Amino acid sequence: AALARAEEGDAESALCHKWVGILLGALGTYLPTKEKVANSFRIRDALQTAAEMRPADGSVQLALGEWCFKVAGIGWVEANAAKLLFGQAPESTYAEALDYYERAWERKPSKKAAYKASLACDKLSRGADSAAWRTRALELPGAGAADAEIDRLAAAAR
Repeated sequence: AALARAEEGDAESALCHKWVGILLGALGTYLPTKEKVANSFRIRDALQTAAEMRPADGSVQLALGEWCFKVAGIGWVEANAAKLLFGQAPESTYAEALDYYERAWERKPSKKAAYKASLACDKLSRGADSAAWRTRALELPGAGAADAEIDRLAAAAR
């Protein structure tokens, strides 16, 4: 409800759209399938609006990559539930996720963008590219616990 009020009250704010998308995405972990699928369309739309309004914002590109990666991995049960409930399931591919991760990297190189690009490359059976992205992630200086965790994951995947 608070997110809907924020969208209505500040529909011209790119940051509002960005955070609506990010927060709804984070809520997905705690929601039943029906609500998760319903929110997936709102997440995509909010993030796409934010990307149009803030084309230089790498974090929006990263969030769109996350959305694509999650949607590309939706299982048969969730996809068919979405079709029954909403007439269609959200659609994306790992290639589309990789494209957004690369855009995020171009705008602002980060360990997270590089590591997520490596995961998308893994899904696309592009092992050499995945290894190159992991190396990029490991070569960037870290800043905090989240970056240390990415370093651990990237090093373990070698």
